[in-house]
Amino acid sequence: YCDDTFGGLDLSDDLKRVVYVAEKKLPKSFSYMYQGKLPENSTQGNQFTYRQAWGEQLVGKVDPVVAVLDVNEKPSDSIKIIESIPEEYAPGMVKFWNDGIIGVARRTI
Repeated sequence: YCDDTFGGLDLSDDLKRVVYVAEKKLPKSFSYMYQGKLPENSTQGNQFTYRQAWGEQLVGKVDPVVAVLDVNEKPSDSIKIIESIPEEYAPGMVKFWNDGIIGVARRTI
């Protein structure tokens, strides 16, 4: 995200990692009428499910997550999502601090 509410992009002191806030990737959804074999990690019939966004100035921002990019790894392994943030909180404005990551979190419920 590149906004004042959730946005944040920070480079580590050793210049090897980047931390940022991104939208959580959803499983690919197919129509109920789909005739083929469903790919792994996909759902059926959810492609038009309404998802509440954060407001008119934050369109498309529904479920933010913290991502860490390691610039020295292969592209397929280089982005890691921080899973330790509870689902009822939306992270934002993340930065590297000492040996960890800090930021703000807004309650979603």
